[in-house]
Amino acid sequence: MFKKSIIVSMALIFFASMASAASVLDAPHNSISDVHCSSCHSYSLWWRYSPINQSLNPSKDTIANNVCSNCHDGSRAEIPLQRTHSSTVIGSSLHGVWESNCIDCHDPHYQGQLAWIDPSTQTYPAELYLVNGTIGTITAGTLTDTTNIAYSNVPPDNQTGDWTDRSRWGNKNANSDFERGLILVVNTGRAENTYQVISANDSVITVKGIINSTDAGKSFGLIYGQLIKKKITTSQGDREVKFFDPNGFTDDTMAVAGICQVCHTETKYYKNDGTGASHNSGACCTQCHLSKEGFKVTCDACHGFPPVNNTAAQPDGLVWLNGKITGSLTAGAHELHAVKYSCSTCHQNSAGSGATHNNGNITLGFSIFNGAYSGGSYDGQSSVAYDSSGGTVITTVGTKTCSAYCHGSTMAPDGGSNTTPVWDNPSTAACGTCHGTTADNPPTLGSHLKHAGSANGGLALSCTFCHYGYEPLHVNNQADFTFDTGTYPWLSDAVYSGDTIMLNIYGSCSNVYCHSNGTGGTTNTGETRSIAANTSPAWGSATSCGSCHGGGDASGRPSYPNGTPKANSHNASAHSYIKCNACHWPLTETGNTIKDSTKHANKLYDIGNSAGTLSYTYNSGGGSCSNIACHDDATWGGPTPTHIAYNECLSCHKGVMDSRRQIVDSNGNGTGTGGDFKKTTHHITTPVAGQVTVKNPTATTAGTGGFTDPANAYALDSIYATCTSDGNTQLYENFGVTLLGDAQIITKVEIGVTGFYTAATTRTSQFIIQISWDGGTTWSGEGVVNLPINTATTQFKDFTWSTTWKNAKLSNSNFKVRVRNYFTSTPATTNHLDWIQVRVTYNSSTAPITNTACLVCHDTLQHMGGTVRLKDADTGAIYAYDPANPTTAENFCLSCHDTNGANGNMSPFADGSTIGVIPYRASKDVKASWQKTYGHKQQGLTCLGNGNPTTGCHSNGHGSDNVGLLSKNLTLPAPGTYYNPLTDEGHYEMCFSCHQNYPRITKEAVLGYRSGGHYDTWGDGQPPYNITDIKTNFRDRYDGSAKNYDDGGFWTGYSNLHYFHAQAGTWAYRDSIQNSGITCIACHNVHGSNTQSGWVYDEMQYNRYTVGEDQYGTMDIPNYSSLRNSPTNCLYNCHSIQGKTYNWFTPANE
Repeated sequence: MFKKSIIVSMALIFFASMASAASVLDAPHNSISDVHCSSCHSYSLWWRYSPINQSLNPSKDTIANNVCSNCHDGSRAEIPLQRTHSSTVIGSSLHGVWESNCIDCHDPHYQGQLAWIDPSTQTYPAELYLVNGTIGTITAGTLTDTTNIAYSNVPPDNQTGDWTDRSRWGNKNANSDFERGLILVVNTGRAENTYQVISANDSVITVKGIINSTDAGKSFGLIYGQLIKKKITTSQGDREVKFFDPNGFTDDTMAVAGICQVCHTETKYYKNDGTGASHNSGACCTQCHLSKEGFKVTCDACHGFPPVNNTAAQPDGLVWLNGKITGSLTAGAHELHAVKYSCSTCHQNSAGSGATHNNGNITLGFSIFNGAYSGGSYDGQSSVAYDSSGGTVITTVGTKTCSAYCHGSTMAPDGGSNTTPVWDNPSTAACGTCHGTTADNPPTLGSHLKHAGSANGGLALSCTFCHYGYEPLHVNNQADFTFDTGTYPWLSDAVYSGDTIMLNIYGSCSNVYCHSNGTGGTTNTGETRSIAANTSPAWGSATSCGSCHGGGDASGRPSYPNGTPKANSHNASAHSYIKCNACHWPLTETGNTIKDSTKHANKLYDIGNSAGTLSYTYNSGGGSCSNIACHDDATWGGPTPTHIAYNECLSCHKGVMDSRRQIVDSNGNGTGTGGDFKKTTHHITTPVAGQVTVKNPTATTAGTGGFTDPANAYALDSIYATCTSDGNTQLYENFGVTLLGDAQIITKVEIGVTGFYTAATTRTSQFIIQISWDGGTTWSGEGVVNLPINTATTQFKDFTWSTTWKNAKLSNSNFKVRVRNYFTSTPATTNHLDWIQVRVTYNSSTAPITNTACLVCHDTLQHMGGTVRLKDADTGAIYAYDPANPTTAENFCLSCHDTNGANGNMSPFADGSTIGVIPYRASKDVKASWQKTYGHKQQGLTCLGNGNPTTGCHSNGHGSDNVGLLSKNLTLPAPGTYYNPLTDEGHYEMCFSCHQNYPRITKEAVLGYRSGGHYDTWGDGQPPYNITDIKTNFRDRYDGSAKNYDDGGFWTGYSNLHYFHAQAGTWAYRDSIQNSGITCIACHNVHGSNTQSGWVYDEMQYNRYTVGEDQYGTMDIPNYSSLRNSPTNCLYNCHSIQGKTYNWFTPANE
């Protein structure tokens, strides 16, 4: 520490008594600027360094720096903040740790450059003064402590550089944010006093302080004046410095007197040996190396940092340095980019330094994330010159667009789309223009489409769902991953395992509700439950419905058992063919694709069906549904409803409920004709003959007189119903006949009677049995059971002959048995009836209809959706069948009934039948016939209908009470139990529903005169078929010889031969079918023909002939030697002299 001492000197008294008009110190560090000795010195030894605030044992340089920083701290605009020149300040470690101090270059008391004046000769270097002139009138402003000086004799050649602009004399640092003037020196040869210029114009200079009036007429000069020493001590000794103007930092002469240059021995440019002077020659060093920043290189010395204004001007504009202006007209998006990225990101090798820096061109070179991504391209302004670096391609078409990683040019896997944002058009780089940000336009990398998108079942999650707080970190080569647990607290435990480096191998999410099996708590009732059975799919991998909540298959049908952890019925066997869309229609319409992502993984149960009728009430113990045809009292997760024994398709499709078809059972109320597959003809199965069912009555009513204890006849138990009166009757009913299997053709109906009689002697004692099949309206003929005496026996009576049996006739409402008691009058007799029973023999399949058979025709993708969906047997295409528009099933029907059947000649139902052979011959030719020239299709008909005009002939594919799945009866073959029977119109109901009023095809034209509902009778003496204007050429041909069909000369030539074919009673149809006649379709191809006349089978080669009165048709097939008077085709069917032949188009129980 410096010793305190007191030295009394007259000099102190002298200096202390000086007026403000003059100072022993040079401006601006003098009393005129309120700088006094005590401002810096606190001790009486004021010539020693003694700062006011001094640390313990400071160095001299540290003391000096602390003194300077007391004022130069930035608190006053005219005293700017200054930092010392050091390795720390400029951020360089190239030459180790070093520093310089204020007083190394600056003399705090004097303008040291005035020492270049030779006082003896009053000469000085010409460049010392920036301006020379003569002081004129002096006007002092004592109140303002300023002086106005009128001046003259300032020749132009004495005004160097920019100082011709006199307004700058008071603001020498025009490029800075503070104003300081040049220093006015009185008497240029002696430098008697110095003053700081405040302002100036062409005639007056205003300075700070009061100038003595005696200075009028003296010369003056203006110096730059930064208190720079004339001589600086360097590592190589003392060196003289000339700092006469702002360019005095360096010197390109061999003398080397620049203030920066005299110290530099290790720099690249402007060394103290005079080398490196070509670098920005003539430029002011502080344009880039600001003194206030310790001469650290700073960008805002030349242009804004960043430039944000479109003008070439301070402080935030484009390059403003003369000779360096680039010509750019826009600052573009500098402000947005410079917030996060260094200049070198886009200006590689030219940010603050480099061969092309500060050369008047704009250098573009993209080097992103320390060179991880480089190159790219930029199309700049046409008026600007560009330099390229780092492989970046530069063009000057003028679009001002760039293509770089940040905007997606290297984000192909992520679908980066905005590869050309416009530099000065912010809208082209708005969020969402580089990659998708909306549900309609999401990113495509990895699994973004599924999570952020809305198409194809995407979840439409917001970006912040997984990238919460991402914006400050945007475009940083990181996939920053943070769940938004504030909005979605159930994400709190979720974990992502992947690397955050962009485009690296993906990881997977775990412990997240979205990928659970759905058994976690829901918000329906505010339940909370842990996430269960969590799946961890890798980001970018493909998953199916079954990945999260399936049982191993892609359908995704949940496989967790009932009660684990909550009630459910997903695993019920009846649901195995029901897809998700049946109950979750709001979520999926197909069962395996998501329609509305808001309904998925949302902690809610969104239940509904396609018809919009399903209502669901949630309960964790088992919810319930209503307004749906599946069932009416089921609880989800509860026991099986009592009225349904779930067993695949037929578990539900047994009885009618709403729009559901009745397949195998009777109607829900016990009435009706039974299910489709209990009818006469149907698809799927070939009946097995000999099935038998035996049923007892469960109800009885008295007839005439009645029996005693009639209910005792319900069972074989040796407990009897009795009767002691001849002629008494008892009715038994409610036998409960339910035929087993899927298909029934009843072959025998028998009534069994177990009984005996008691009497004193043997006699005739009987039960006389009758049955009714229409609820008692019609009764059959009698069957007599002769009873034995004393010992019961069981006897059966056959009632098959009574009617044409159908399932409906055996129903409880229709089927009744009447028992009449009979015996002779004496002796007294009691008839005992132990058991009355019905025994039905039928043809049926012993195996139930399986799902396999159902799925041959039906598509279940939208099961219970209100639409019957049928599958094309050849292509698998789906047809939506609308019963109101039967044509919607036509292509489906024809896909099986074609030349290859259902992709083969075997029935698709695996029932053993072969299509294309008798009795299924027509099944393979339907499609080909349907497309021929003439037929029902051309008349506007289709396959399915009710048999009326403009609909179709077949009822439905499940079953019909008529042959051939016809909607109305066409008896095949026409029955006959004895010679020459009556032919009922009902045998031809199918055909004559339409063919009854057409001019050429009437019933009479085919069947003859009608009387009493029959067509083979003689009416009013008119024989059959001899009807005026019969429009048919199918006639007996008259060739002048005896007619084969004449009967005692009764028949006339050209008789209508339909009688002998469609009318029963003349010949048997193909002796293999006893006493029967052919029907219409034996000759007429109802599906279609190219033969116009009658749509006869093309193979019959039918031709019409009209020769005068002789009008007939012939079958033009050779071998006439055996024709006689019959068509060739008929030769091979019925008229053959060679025996029977089954020709391919012959109808046989089709």
